[in-house]
Amino acid sequence: MSVDYCQVPAFYSAFKAAVPLSCLEDSTICAYFYAALMMIDASVQGDSKQLEELKPPSRMTISYRSTLTRRLLEAKTREKLAVGSSSSHRPTKTYYQGFVPGVTRSFREAFEDLCNQNGLLLQPRMGQNTKKDGKQVFECGNKNVPIYFDADIIFALQEKEWRPISVDALMLMAK
Repeated sequence: MSVDYCQVPAFYSAFKAAVPLSCLEDSTICAYFYAALMMIDASVQGDSKQLEELKPPSRMTISYRSTLTRRLLEAKTREKLAVGSSSSHRPTKTYYQGFVPGVTRSFREAFEDLCNQNGLLLQPRMGQNTKKDGKQVFECGNKNVPIYFDADIIFALQEKEWRPISVDALMLMAK
């Protein structure tokens, strides 16, 4: 099958023009466009070795949750810059605001929403030590605090021992 490489730039430009500008400001999406350009370039050059070396991004680094968390952090940074360093501005604590009447949610789901609202990533632990007493172990926040849920109680690994912890204390520990 022969490829008309003269059509590739027009196709790429039309495709990129169809993507909303807000998406093009996302660094992950820009990385995908760059990867597409690298594939196009390798194809045009006939460099099969370069094409074979191109790898898709890891599923662990690009997921809905990691993208959402990154976007929340970026939004908070923009808000802080907009507010400036005014001495009259005092930061306020963000509480869970995800209550929807008639919708039943688990404690873990509510906690996950709280983490997202506070710009903290909550993700299942991968590799070794992924379970504690048969319960999934999660890593919470920037410090990857190991936690697990037992009913409506959160246990955190503190000083090599699993201990119950309050949501507020965990939020402080995880930042």
